[in-house]
Amino acid sequence: MARNSAAHTRTRGGTAPGGVTGATVPQQLAFFIPLGLTIALINVTHSLFNAALARLPSPAVSLAAFAVAKNVLQILQSPATLARQTATSLVEDRTGLSAVRKFSFRVALLVAIGIGLFAYTPLSNWFLGVVLGLRGATLEAAVRIMKVFVLFPLAVTTRDVSQAVAIRLGRTPLVTASTLARIVVVTVLVFLAGRISAVQPDVLAGLMFLSAIVTEALVMAGGARFALGRYRREAGAAAEADRSSEAASVQRPRLDTRYIRRFFYPLVVTSLGRTLVRPIVNAGLARTVSPETAIAGFAVAWGLGFMIAGPLVMYHQVPLRFADPGSRTAMRRVRLTTVAAAVGLSLFIASLSASGVAAFIFRRWIEAPLEVTEQAVKVLRVMSLLPLVMATRQYFWGMYMREHRTRRIGAGKVLNVSFLALTLLLLLVTQPVAPAVCGMIAILAGESAETAFLAVSRMRAGR
Repeated sequence: MARNSAAHTRTRGGTAPGGVTGATVPQQLAFFIPLGLTIALINVTHSLFNAALARLPSPAVSLAAFAVAKNVLQILQSPATLARQTATSLVEDRTGLSAVRKFSFRVALLVAIGIGLFAYTPLSNWFLGVVLGLRGATLEAAVRIMKVFVLFPLAVTTRDVSQAVAIRLGRTPLVTASTLARIVVVTVLVFLAGRISAVQPDVLAGLMFLSAIVTEALVMAGGARFALGRYRREAGAAAEADRSSEAASVQRPRLDTRYIRRFFYPLVVTSLGRTLVRPIVNAGLARTVSPETAIAGFAVAWGLGFMIAGPLVMYHQVPLRFADPGSRTAMRRVRLTTVAAAVGLSLFIASLSASGVAAFIFRRWIEAPLEVTEQAVKVLRVMSLLPLVMATRQYFWGMYMREHRTRRIGAGKVLNVSFLALTLLLLLVTQPVAPAVCGMIAILAGESAETAFLAVSRMRAGR
């Protein structure tokens, strides 16, 4: 799994993984598009899950319980969702892959035990009932769904480690293929959901979600194993020679548990911070004059806008693979790719909001009320700026990850969430615009603060 030795540079954290030096902008986009498409397809599967749940005997209960249980799962398992970033940043050879894999599965096992303690003890009833306010059948269903989710972190880690192998080898279409397999399984489950009576509806809801991620993990693991075996057969001898010559000229950090933890822990803070963004916005909008309209308007716009901007959450893999501070040409091409992705997605969202297409989607397809549609269109107009900030921030994430300097990423996310909360509070007190728009402006303010912090930190470090 070694990369071109010319792409490695000395950093504070040791040797940073570079990638394919000299890759053109189209080549970089060809690497990124399958990763971005994967995020878009995952968003599609969430809609398919809702369609499957709507076919169960008590659709309202199933939809509400599943939504709450999934949100709680995302918070609890956030430390187990970082295997991909950790492996793509740190792994250089078979020994490194083994070390990161062992570390990641230890984390996943601890998280699974934590979820089990939450789901199988009175803690789940107290948190879901007292803190989140669930009652009756919805509370009981959510608790049963959480019990099914115990194995989720292990499946996610299996998938993410395998994705990291494919990404390191430049085989990003394998990532998309595994997500397509997930879609096939979910589509079948949509048709079978109303016909399966041997399992409780809420347990079935959890099993459907778990089976989808297990399918994705198994397909991804098989594809990564095949790609890695092929790589070793075709380039194994040459790679070993490169590693030997590189070892003499470049000092690598010792990839032990302590080093991995130092890289990993700031990303846990980042992941937790990311899960807090929507709850903070919803909590703020819930205190407006018309909370239902504000929350619905924001949610509708976010659903469409993030379907377009969401693929950028994978963009840090581009600088992680292609950036080479020792080459002006390589850095210029990575920055051009960043601009192309940011501007293209930003213009796409802007065109939807300005042309009336978004309003048509909200009114005719989603069937949102007029007052919700009006706020949603305004939110989407502001959201057209989000790809510009997201792509820039993801670029800096990739640069810091390749240098193993994740503390800056964690600090930036703390600043992001703090700035978001303060901006939202200020906007809701003054209300210069519609409440739902205040939520989007607050998110942009937080993202901009984080991006500026990362940029200034790099400039001060002379990077």
